[in-house]
Amino acid sequence: SDSHDAVLRFNCAPTDRFEKFVGNRTDFRMVNTLIPSRRCRPEFWSENSTSMFKHGRLVIRNMNAINLTPQGLDLKRDTHHAFENWIKYRKTFPNRTLPFIQRPKFGQDLQAEVMRFCDTTRLCNKTKWSPSTGIFGVVMMMHLCDWVRVYEFVPSNRDNTTHVYYFDENFVRPGGDRHSYNQERTYVKTLSLTPDTDIEDTGVVLLEGLSRISCG
Repeated sequence: SDSHDAVLRFNCAPTDRFEKFVGNRTDFRMVNTLIPSRRCRPEFWSENSTSMFKHGRLVIRNMNAINLTPQGLDLKRDTHHAFENWIKYRKTFPNRTLPFIQRPKFGQDLQAEVMRFCDTTRLCNKTKWSPSTGIFGVVMMMHLCDWVRVYEFVPSNRDNTTHVYYFDENFVRPGGDRHSYNQERTYVKTLSLTPDTDIEDTGVVLLEGLSRISCG
């Protein structure tokens, strides 16, 4: 992946010890608002040079729980203290690249788009579950890049692993973790320029950037 113009990684995905498989570069790292309240806490606050959050631009998925009112910030729904963490992060690491926060309605628009896709194509069932951080990143990069290669978002058949993350064999997805994974995979696979057989063999999906698409 190091040969690409830009590399986006997600949440707690490390490169240390996995360079052979995932490369070294990290230009963007997209995190959800649960970090660092649930995962990556030591790495998030680390000043160590190997810290996964030290290099590249930190992108925070939309914060619908944070509202700006005429009276000021309304943080009543910010149960994970995300805004407080980002302020503390900036004060702790003032020399790092300023984090970028996606616009609040981005998640709602993305969820509506996937629901429309399922409704019109009938290739998947509509769901009201929230979009995953992964699909946030894929669509964001489609806005920024001419071409986007997505790795193992649509799983390959290269092995029979049931692991959720390549770096954590013991992680079991909690029952309360609800995202529209199946719908998102169908959505990305339908947009893909890669033959299904190649996706099954490699787990790599090639997508065309939105700037290259002309609407008539």
